[in-house]
Amino acid sequence: TKAFDPPIVLTSTNTTITLRVFSPAIGEKILLKVENVPAGGSASQEVQVSSTKANAWETLTFTFAGAGTYNTIAVLPHFNTAVTAETAFYIDELKRPVPGGGGGGGGSGDIDFSDPNVGLGAFGDDGGGYAAIDNDPTDATNKVAKIVKKVETRNTWALRFTPMSPPRRSTRRWC
Repeated sequence: TKAFDPPIVLTSTNTTITLRVFSPAIGEKILLKVENVPAGGSASQEVQVSSTKANAWETLTFTFAGAGTYNTIAVLPHFNTAVTAETAFYIDELKRPVPGGGGGGGGSGDIDFSDPNVGLGAFGDDGGGYAAIDNDPTDATNKVAKIVKKVETRNTWALRFTPMSPPRRSTRRWC
């Protein structure tokens, strides 16, 4: 896994990450986790928020508790809850703090899934889903990350993303 450069830097005054989310229902739990993978993999922080819109884009704000420097971001949709039918979430426009950047992102701290240098990597305890670069459900000219959670008995499944090396582009990338 390649690390973000610049890294995600949370400080005592700069602890906010925002993410546009398109969820299937109001009240969906979305967990955002920052971590160091693979080196020092135990360092992490996570924040959970709930969606307030169904089948529409909204910007969710994740405010972390403390300072730290991280190289990976993971998004866990429908967190810690099984689904009764295959469920799709879409994410785009992550804004993260970087060294010298403002809270909530800007400049080189923005991540847009139209960028061919952003890589996706699904992980979970039982193959409970998949992730791909796909068309925005409201604008086919925009590329976003689609996260699908499958019906399962265990509930931990997520999308981890980092810069890719070497850059490559695919309309759909199964993980």
